[in-house]
Amino acid sequence: MSIVSGMQFACILVGLFVVAAIFSAHHTWWKVPKPWGKGWARVVLYHHICPTSPPSAMNTQPHSFERQIRWLKRRKAEFCTLSELVDRMNRQEEGRFVAITLDDGYVDNFTQAYRIVKKHGAKMTVFINPGIQDPGLLDVGQIQTMQQSGCVEFGAHTLTHPDLTRLDDVGARHEIDGSIRATEAMTGVPCTSFAYPFGRFGERDVRLAREAGMVCAVGIKSRIMPWSEVNPHAMPRIGTNGKVSLLQFCLAFSRGRHRL
Repeated sequence: MSIVSGMQFACILVGLFVVAAIFSAHHTWWKVPKPWGKGWARVVLYHHICPTSPPSAMNTQPHSFERQIRWLKRRKAEFCTLSELVDRMNRQEEGRFVAITLDDGYVDNFTQAYRIVKKHGAKMTVFINPGIQDPGLLDVGQIQTMQQSGCVEFGAHTLTHPDLTRLDDVGARHEIDGSIRATEAMTGVPCTSFAYPFGRFGERDVRLAREAGMVCAVGIKSRIMPWSEVNPHAMPRIGTNGKVSLLQFCLAFSRGRHRL
């Protein structure tokens, strides 16, 4: 091998190394997949499912959302509401359980996500803030229609979406308890699941959620854990981003994150 060809070969190797390093930083293919079955479940987090807004950390467009639901179906996912998932895991049932969760209760959760979930025989849990009045949020009629379908569970997300860690005990309890009562008044059924706004909470907030009768409560930490290590009142979820490819979604679903 000549000196020139040797240098070219070295440059090619360096280039391939750089490409591999960049790919590995954006795709966690090298991490060992977590089990999915007895003792291991999945909880996935979404916000908007909007066709007219660009893909972002807060918005997954409907065609991408449906593609992900189809992918889960092909892998024999058993769709549950969040409270159903907790119950089945506590019973040590076997199955590939997954809970689709959506925070904030946007109108597109009804016009888009609900349509797709019904179409594929899936289920979802929507967390709402009853104290916020906004035309971009679900109204009572939409909430009741979804609730009565049997494929949607509504959980509380506080009244006004504050950072609970910045409130005193009285304020935090008011936000948590008040949102639970208001959610029950709209749905006509007990509310047993809760989501911490911004994913921020402390030991006090976990205690308040538990004292309020919540079966489960979720944050936004993207992590997959064995059920034996999960605190049902501080559950992690797999975060989604509307910009990711199906490959990246699959990596996040199996490893907790699609990138470093």
